[in-house]
Amino acid sequence: MNPTQGLLNNRASWAYVAIAIVMVAQLIASFCFSLNKTGLFQDESWTFVLANGTWLGVGPENGVLYHDGDPYRDYASVGSFLEIDVPQIFENQTNDNHPPLSYLLFSFAYSLFPGSVALPIGVMLNALYLTCATPLLFGIARRLGAGDPLALVVAVGWAFSVGTIDCVLFLRMYALLTFFFVALTYVVVRIVVDESNARWFVALGVTCALGFLTQYFFLMYAFTLCLGMGILLLARKKVHRAIAFGASAIAGIAIGYAVFPTSIDHILHSGRGSNALNAAVSGNGFGNHLIRDWGWINSELFANLLPAFVAALAILAVIARLMRRHQREMGAHGKPSSSHAFGEKGLAVTEYLLIAVAGVLFVVMVARVAPFASNRYLMSGYPIVFSSALLGLAKLADAAFVGRAPWVPVAAVSACALAFCLIGFVTVGPRYLNWEDQPAASLSDNTTTSVCLWSANPDDQTILPYVLEYEDNLYFNDFGAFSSYDFASLDKFTLFVQYPFYDSNFAEALSGRGFTVEDEGVAGEYFRAYTVAK
Repeated sequence: MNPTQGLLNNRASWAYVAIAIVMVAQLIASFCFSLNKTGLFQDESWTFVLANGTWLGVGPENGVLYHDGDPYRDYASVGSFLEIDVPQIFENQTNDNHPPLSYLLFSFAYSLFPGSVALPIGVMLNALYLTCATPLLFGIARRLGAGDPLALVVAVGWAFSVGTIDCVLFLRMYALLTFFFVALTYVVVRIVVDESNARWFVALGVTCALGFLTQYFFLMYAFTLCLGMGILLLARKKVHRAIAFGASAIAGIAIGYAVFPTSIDHILHSGRGSNALNAAVSGNGFGNHLIRDWGWINSELFANLLPAFVAALAILAVIARLMRRHQREMGAHGKPSSSHAFGEKGLAVTEYLLIAVAGVLFVVMVARVAPFASNRYLMSGYPIVFSSALLGLAKLADAAFVGRAPWVPVAAVSACALAFCLIGFVTVGPRYLNWEDQPAASLSDNTTTSVCLWSANPDDQTILPYVLEYEDNLYFNDFGAFSSYDFASLDKFTLFVQYPFYDSNFAEALSGRGFTVEDEGVAGEYFRAYTVAK
């Protein structure tokens, strides 16, 4: 082994220093993005209220003037330092059909800043989850056989991809779920590849419990990955280890169920659970969802270069096959690789393939059960899919150029990771960075008052990001109360109208009092906005 190769492939402390620098850079980048995040996607509004407020049925009083975004500011924030209402969060999630762990942590983070609904707090909580996932992804690549340079490139490429930044910015449970996907994969690799001791079986159980308590999609990936690795252990006649492996995973899920027993009802009997099971059986929309889901992966992870990347893999596979044939003809059987990409044992191919298949099957299962195609359902699988793609590229390049250009695999992976990140940010960009791309978002620049006309009880929390921008807020859930209200004291205000009142005669009711009504377009998913002025 030449000195350069030895330096590149050793397990020296430089790798830990490098990954620590990457983690710091990841936190800094996340903080910069957090300062520029504006607006909330509708589900993000629900996160605030479900973590820090009460469930449906509460809302502002009809025709009462509120100030500074209340009562939604009050619903969406924590009242005092470390005031986390655990029973209320469990009740909220019982009704919302999601497990409670991410909401408990979200409430804890905001309890450190009482009264605040500042977006950077939630973004940096997500950044903490994903930053902790980065060294685990690095460790997965190393334990599968990658040398430190290759493992570092894989981890960095994912950490700074558009998909990862989007996950950081999206204030839901998916960043925490991503961490548990990576953590589960790391623990499984430690058990199967490294044959580590008993404490890793405990870690497996804990990871399964916490992942289950984060989001039910965890079950799909955990089942596929653990089933494949369990069968591998049995095939290798490691029966006792396989039994302990399976028992630890099942025990973890059982603990999660014991903590949140409503979960089974959510999965099997709730509206969302029943819809998911029916979709899994019927396959309605599956093909369209699958195509669109891979479109998200193509854009957010591969900068819309996935077809070219797959074509390159195919070409490398052909070259590698020709090289193997040439080696056999030359009698060079078993010749070790001199590549910088992998250690002496090379890539643990079987374990790698099982992880890659679990990642791909997760995408397929999401397309099968999700109500619609969305990048948020896929985010937790991003590090698995992305790292599998880059490790596959390194393996094929290693085989194609074996003994000739040992620097090619790492260089190829580095070039692809850099291209995916740079081109991705230039041409795609994070979806959840600026949700105020609608005309209604800037209307608060021209008036200090908002009026909301609801179709039913005023409990739709998706209005939160809009009313926070106004000094005074009025709410109506009855058209009669709205039409009879005395607006004489208001010269100009923004009116948010919820479906199905779009087609009501609210405009006539206002124009009859000397107001003009100008349609400004959509506000969120359920409202239209209007500028009303004398």
